[in-house]
Amino acid sequence: LTGTVEPGNATYQIIVWSIKNTGGTGATISGDTLSVPEAGTVTVTATIVNGTAPGTDYTRDFTIEVRVAAPPIDTFEVLPVIENRVTITNLNHPNAKSFAVYVQNGSFDTPLVGDSPPDGASPYTSGSAIINVDAGQHLGIFALDESGRIIAFSDYILQTE
Repeated sequence: LTGTVEPGNATYQIIVWSIKNTGGTGATISGDTLSVPEAGTVTVTATIVNGTAPGTDYTRDFTIEVRVAAPPIDTFEVLPVIENRVTITNLNHPNAKSFAVYVQNGSFDTPLVGDSPPDGASPYTSGSAIINVDAGQHLGIFALDESGRIIAFSDYILQTE
């Protein structure tokens, strides 16, 4: 965590950081380092002792949203591309309410938990065919929550037999 005291010639320049609300994230502060092991919203407070006037501290709260990369989907099998069609079998994620897929040339950037799937992603049911694909393309598989937000993701390079 960093901050700048204004004006630059203020008598008291030291900022002390503290956590006002962990938001269930398990956040801790050591010196100027904020550690947040879980996604969520953390409120931190910056305090400058005597920063307003002698005997009166200056404080300001900051809300920080912490997001994490979507973890991989562990359970699925992608069958080889045959006649420009591919099928995913055994697709499962314990918390997914639904799945979506998207095919593109080149790898995907790992989305964050809570993101929406890319525009053009198609709803997917395990065992159904995905058409108009070629070996070498990337298949993005998105596990979604009840709001259609990403909870897990895998990038798979399509292959022939």
